Amino acid sequence: MFDVATSEAEVFQRPYFFFMDTDQFGVGAWVFADARFIELSVGLQGGILDVEIGREADDREHIDEVNRGSFLAADVNLLLKFPFALRGGSISVFPLLGAGYHFVVAANIEGETIRALSDFNVWKINFGAGGDFALRENLFLRLSALGYYRFPSDRERDFQRETPGSNVSTGGFGGTLRIGLGLRL
Repeated sequence: MFDVATSEAEVFQRPYFFFMDTDQFGVGAWVFADARFIELSVGLQGGILDVEIGREADDREHIDEVNRGSFLAADVNLLLKFPFALRGGSISVFPLLGAGYHFVVAANIEGETIRALSDFNVWKINFGAGGDFALRENLFLRLSALGYYRFPSDRERDFQRETPGSNVSTGGFGGTLRIGLGLRL
C-alpha cells in the first residue's frame, strides 16, 4: 500500500479544531523565606509573550494569527521540601513539591484590547529539586529547578466557550531555574 500525502488545503477541508497557544519567556527576581521543610517565595518577572491562534486537523497545524506582546507578572509559591545533608552538612539537596499562583500585573498584546489582567492569572502545581551550597557559616547559595503544570487561564477558558470547535489545552507545562543567595539567621 502507498501512503499518499495530502496538501494542507485538503487537510483543512476536513473537520478541524481551533486552538490558542500562549507562550511566554521572562526573567525576574525572587525572594524566599525558608523553614526546614517549607519554602515560601515571591517573585516579580517580565518578558515577552506570543499568542498563536490557528487551526489543527490530522495532527497538522496552521497558524492563522500571531500576536506578540510583553508582560509583567508576580509569582507566589509555597513549596514542601525534604533536605538531605551531604559532605558534612556543607551541601544539602532536596526534592520540591508545592503550589503557586502566577498573576499578571501588566500586559500589552499587539492588536488586542485587554479587558482584565486577571484573565491571564493561573494556578500552578510545582515539582522539582534544589540544593544549598554553604559559602560561609550562615551564607549559602541556593540552586533550584522547578517544573510546573499550570491550569488554564480565564482567557483560555473564555476562548474555548466562545469559539465553536475550539481545542484549547486543559493546561500547560513550563519551568523555572533559580539561583539565589540565602542568609541563615
